[in-house]
Amino acid sequence: MFGKTFEEQHANLVGILDGYFEKGGQHINLNVLNHEEVVEKIKAGIPVILRISGYCLNTKDLNEEQKMELCQRMFHEKLVG
Repeated sequence: MFGKTFEEQHANLVGILDGYFEKGGQHINLNVLNHEEVVEKIKAGIPVILRISGYCLNTKDLNEEQKMELCQRMFHEKLVG
């Protein structure tokens, strides 16, 4: 998280994005989701469509081993407040 309160998180994220675009950034892809919720859906067999580096993937097309590997590799870093 980017702060302890919603207001802090909002202000910090806006500051980061403003700085990025002021320095010439042209594109950003933000993903806002609850890690535990996504993993539970995948484990329960509920189809989830994930976008990974520009490639969309529907978990219903994966076998169980592939689903578990995806759950383990889904996040490079988890931000915790």
